[in-house]
Amino acid sequence: MNDHRIHSRMKLHLQCHLIDHGGNTYHGLLKEISLGGALVKVDDDASFKIGDLCELVLGKNSVIFHLKRSGKIVRFDSERTMAVSFLNHMSLKEALSIHLNLTSHPSTANKNSLG
Repeated sequence: MNDHRIHSRMKLHLQCHLIDHGGNTYHGLLKEISLGGALVKVDDDASFKIGDLCELVLGKNSVIFHLKRSGKIVRFDSERTMAVSFLNHMSLKEALSIHLNLTSHPSTANKNSLG
């Protein structure tokens, strides 16, 4: 199967939150991120459907970095793993900030409460 992705992906295991259109917050694990989207595994009974809008929040309780990006659910890879396409692509500056902060604080990327 050919991969027709526009942006390169960075594999991570980073705590995050998804917020639905009603303001409900779901705890998750960011598995991959690119300039155009992310792959997230939620540990709550999230009721997202393909086409739903959401907010992806990284580093909300962290002084290391903070990123909040609006997106749309475009695919479910498993029962609790979903692909989020960003409505506005991440800038290279934001991506570099994530990379540099994770490189200088590697334990942050390995926090994983999901089974």
